[in-house]
Amino acid sequence: MSEVVHFRRTWARVDLDAIVSNYGYLKKVAGKARICPVVKADAYGHGAVPVAKALEERARADIFAVSSLDEACLLRDAGIRAEIILLFGSEAGQLSLLSERRFTPVVSSLRVLREMGEEARRREVLFGLHLNFDTGMARLGLTVGEAGEAGRIFRENPFLKLTGVSMHFARAGESREFTALQLERFRSVLSTFRDAGIDCGMIHAANSAALLTEESARFDCARTGIALYGIRPEPDLDPEGILKPALEWVSAVLQVRNLEEGVPVSYGGRFVTKRPSRIATVSVGYADGYRRSLGGAGEVIIRGRRLPVVGRVCMDLIMADVTDAPGVSEGDEVILIGKREGVEITAGEMASWEDTIPYEILCSIGCRVPRHY
Repeated sequence: MSEVVHFRRTWARVDLDAIVSNYGYLKKVAGKARICPVVKADAYGHGAVPVAKALEERARADIFAVSSLDEACLLRDAGIRAEIILLFGSEAGQLSLLSERRFTPVVSSLRVLREMGEEARRREVLFGLHLNFDTGMARLGLTVGEAGEAGRIFRENPFLKLTGVSMHFARAGESREFTALQLERFRSVLSTFRDAGIDCGMIHAANSAALLTEESARFDCARTGIALYGIRPEPDLDPEGILKPALEWVSAVLQVRNLEEGVPVSYGGRFVTKRPSRIATVSVGYADGYRRSLGGAGEVIIRGRRLPVVGRVCMDLIMADVTDAPGVSEGDEVILIGKREGVEITAGEMASWEDTIPYEILCSIGCRVPRHY
């Protein structure tokens, strides 16, 4: 890698080789099913365009999933040729653009289905789309009971084509019983279409956790998000450690201060030194995505040692107690997420410090943090 000038002295390194390797592993697990990399939310903070390009060019990925039209356009404008499915929010007024740019919408309501059908009929163009069914997530989707009406709409409109049927698991990897219930409901939807003589197209249900735990959930395609980036969707999955974390978050020491006992540190003075201490100020803060709740709870790695974050996290800075790490000095590398000298902080561990999930940690790393590949 060529030398990089870090203007803010906090950055993320993204290992595209690791993402390609994870894709290959997930493809083996999926067997005959396709893998649809989920690159919404800027590929979970890893960079949607570089990730999609690496997977399309090096792993021959032929389909991607995003959240919205703007994310889809970003990929197409960057030269991504693969099929792109829009998981949420498509409307009939977008039909011309969806068709022109070869985007496949996932429709979650009868209203949008009817309106898209009317627009396709008005334009006299054949338009393909996927349907999403709510089988237990209680978030988005047609109800199981609406499958019959959806089928009627397709039968009566020659300009609409069902090219896929999907659902989303709520507790895959946590509850096999609830996952089985969702699968039972989903299969009843598929049966409704088939009994009506309607081809379901590509059937996709599995997320990362379901792909790794439920063979019967793989169908034609699995939508893999968090596992693609090397993060276990549940702590007990991937026990052999095959998945490779792809993102490392790094910062640097700006200054080291020698403080006497009894000195308050940072806003509010919530942390007070209990002994003569060396406190390092590090160039990262909540404006970069390093959460304010990590003050007094988080740790960083400097010179191969885990050291506590003390005092309140500021907008641009954090403080770490380096008293027990002799030699720490200005310019030293600080690992926020990553591994050095056998010592590691994972996104999952950081999430545990504030009772959240690694998805949120990765997606919260802000645009002020440049990604280097």
